[in-house]
Amino acid sequence: MITLEKANRLIDKKCDFALRRHLNHVAAAMETMAEVLGFGEEKEKWYITGLLHDIDWNETIHEPEKHCGEETMVFLKENGVDEDICLAIQSHYDFLKIPRDNEYRQALFAVDEISGFTVAVALLRPTKMIGIKPKSVIKKIKEKSFAAAVSREDMKICETYFNISQSELLTHLIPAFEKIAPNWQLAP
Repeated sequence: MITLEKANRLIDKKCDFALRRHLNHVAAAMETMAEVLGFGEEKEKWYITGLLHDIDWNETIHEPEKHCGEETMVFLKENGVDEDICLAIQSHYDFLKIPRDNEYRQALFAVDEISGFTVAVALLRPTKMIGIKPKSVIKKIKEKSFAAAVSREDMKICETYFNISQSELLTHLIPAFEKIAPNWQLAP
């Protein structure tokens, strides 16, 4: 399996700051979800999956049909990423219609949008991510004009997949986000 060090080198090479920030927040969320869902022994794999899930976004933003496509999968496999991680990455992108038929794949989809949304909320606050409360994020979710392109339905999928409310999910994720906040301009 790819090492965490190598995964970080890949994203440093291929991704701009904003994308690396997103990838690191999703990675932290995935590591947390591994613990929450009882897969703690696999938390590094889950973390790496979050870290690599959108590695091609800067390259495919204007060609979304190529996002998580064959070219990206070949690149990842050539760099030591195993098939299970590649399939999880592909499953988070609805366009590819890869089934999210296990908690690992479901977790990636469940944390992707809400992680990015929480960062967007934090960027508006004087203390950024530090001290953010789930209710602050939930309030912004209800504000349809804020980050309007983010699917509110996708952010609620945690209720379907895991019987966890958005607020409860955020209660788990925010401490992980606060730990990495100083690295991503999200601390005062």
